[in-house]
This record gives sequence, C-alpha cells and structure tokens, in this order.
Amino acid sequence: MIKIDGYYYDGKSSIQKAVVITFERSGEVLIHGAAVDIKIAFDQLKIAARLGNTRRSLFMADGAKLETDNNQAVDKVCAYFDRNIFYSLLHSLEKNWIKGLALILPHQS
Repeated sequence: MIKIDGYYYDGKSSIQKAVVITFERSGEVLIHGAAVDIKIAFDQLKIAARLGNTRRSLFMADGAKLETDNNQAVDKVCAYFDRNIFYSLLHSLEKNWIKGLALILPHQS
C-alpha cells in the first residue's frame, strides 16, 4: 500500500480539496478527504508523465483530477503497476543529461 497526499478537483469547479490517495496492491485506489470518499480501480486513472519536479496530475474518467507534489511516490506506483516506464526513464535521462549524452554518442578509441 502506498499513501500519497494530494488535491482533488471534481472537474466542475476550481475548488481544490486536500485528500489522501491510497494505492492498494489489488489495484484499488481510495481517495479520502473532507467531503471526498471515492473508490476506483487503478486502470481507470490516466497518469500524466513526469515533467521535472512539477505537480503531477492523475485524471479520472468522470473529468475529476488529482494532483500531488510527491513525484517519487507516483513513480513507485507506476513502476508497481507497469505504467509510464518509458516516461520515468526519460525523466532519469533528463535529470542526468550528461550520462544520457554519453550513452548515445559514439565512443572513440
């Protein structure tokens, strides 16, 4: 189980509500906060790719959205459920671009 602090937006207004997002090993996602109590399946979430250390968005099918600053926890969740592996690798290369450049440049002997 992974718990992440975040914010919930219902998709109808700009009001943000503080929530705790709990990812269960079973794939169940629980979203709990003041006046928010939602249970959905992980595969019903669309998780935005990581862009540096900006706030990460998780989109729900009904138009609602979750946001969190805890990118590391979202990366762990994605890795556990095999989601966004490519984007996690891309972020690692972006963060360590010198190493990434060394990987793609031809080596001279």
